Amino acid sequence: MLLRVLLIGSGGVGDAAERIAAERDVFERWVVADHDASRLPGKAPENEPPDEE
Repeated sequence: MLLRVLLIGSGGVGDAAERIAAERDVFERWVVADHDASRLPGKAPENEPPDEE
């Protein structure tokens, strides 16, 4: 079973969690949300939907 994660907050702890998760193969999807969009990793352009796999 693959996991889907919604991470709220991409500050220091969120960044560390993302780095650890990137090394694991148990996640189907990892979504990051934050009130400060400048802190989001790999921010998608605002008017374009994210690519579907």
